[in-house]
Amino acid sequence: MYNRAELKLGAKETLANLERSPASTTFVYLMLTAILSGLAFFIVFHVNVLTDRRFLTDPVEFFLNYSENVIPGSSAMTYVISFVTAILGTGYLRYVMKISRGQSGGTRDVFSAFNLTLKIIGMQIVTTVFMVLWMIPGYIVWTIVYIVVIGAVFVTFITDISAQFSNPGDIDFDEITEIVEDYLNDHPEMVSTLITVTVIFVLLMFVAMIPSYIAMYRYRLAIFILLDNHDYRIMECINESKRLMRGNKGKLFVLDLSFIGWGLLFSLTFNIVGIWKLAYLQLTHVRFYEFLSGSRGAVPLTTELPPVE
Repeated sequence: MYNRAELKLGAKETLANLERSPASTTFVYLMLTAILSGLAFFIVFHVNVLTDRRFLTDPVEFFLNYSENVIPGSSAMTYVISFVTAILGTGYLRYVMKISRGQSGGTRDVFSAFNLTLKIIGMQIVTTVFMVLWMIPGYIVWTIVYIVVIGAVFVTFITDISAQFSNPGDIDFDEITEIVEDYLNDHPEMVSTLITVTVIFVLLMFVAMIPSYIAMYRYRLAIFILLDNHDYRIMECINESKRLMRGNKGKLFVLDLSFIGWGLLFSLTFNIVGIWKLAYLQLTHVRFYEFLSGSRGAVPLTTELPPVE
């Protein structure tokens, strides 16, 4: 029977009994991902922004036309970096899976998933497309309602203030600002209406995203399955993940919630705490997968992954 507390306790005990701490391997993995993140930031911000003088002379115009100012190839480079980060993450996951099954592993495992590059990238693309497709119906409804409601509010607002312009054919910014400020001061109910509508639609936007998040949990174990069955095709991994997660998505969601504190601590310490605790979080998720699949101890991971066919 599934027991979240026992799952986490078992992960802690496994790590405590290791002859060699996973901290050094985790440090290498986190350093590599930090370097890649810094490189992506450099490409997006420094190359595209700081090297363009228009950012300094007219930043508003620059960002309004940002897509036209992007240096060719920089966006592609950021995608390449994200894919390399995903591959390293899969390698680290493989290292943790080896720990769970009593096999020796080390820093070399972080680089061990490059033989599965095409399948890892393909899986990321396919699952992302599926998640977006699940999100579309909710966003269509949200957009229609948003346009109708916000449109009605702003039509009222524009109708009221347009009559106050002294010369509609020659309007300057100062006059617009003054009229709007006076109108809002005289009609505080309009301010409260705008705030209420905005809050409601932000909440509804998150509601519209719920099907996508459910889909994310549905496909969550696909990468684990690929590491156990590297001859599987992408859709075979995804379909098996769907089968395993049927009726178990809530369990994994609660498990993730139980690690929120650690996640915040990771962020506040720039992942320094993660050097010692990331393996614990990952191992707990590995144990969750092994509980559902029954693969713990039964499926040893080979030392070398075969090349992708």
